Amino acid sequence: MKKKHNAFMEHYLVPGALFLFNICLVHIIYIFATGAMYSLVSKVALTLAFALLASSLMFKKQVLLAASILFYALVVVVV
Repeated sequence: MKKKHNAFMEHYLVPGALFLFNICLVHIIYIFATGAMYSLVSKVALTLAFALLASSLMFKKQVLLAASILFYALVVVVV
C-alpha cells in the first residue's frame, strides 16, 4: 500500500520544525547553563515548546507541526 506524499509537510513543515528544534535546544542550553535572568514562566514555556517540537517531529502530523512552530514563534516573541 502506497502512502500519499504531502509536499507541503515534507518540504516546509518538517525542515522548519527541525530548524526551530535546533534553535530551541540551543536556547534552552543557554538559559539553563548560564543562569540567565529569565522568569520561571519563560523557562517552562521554552521547555514546553521544546517538548512540543520534539513530539511533532516524532509523530509528523501536519497540524501538530504547524502548531508547534507557531507556539515556539509566539514564545520567542512574547518572552
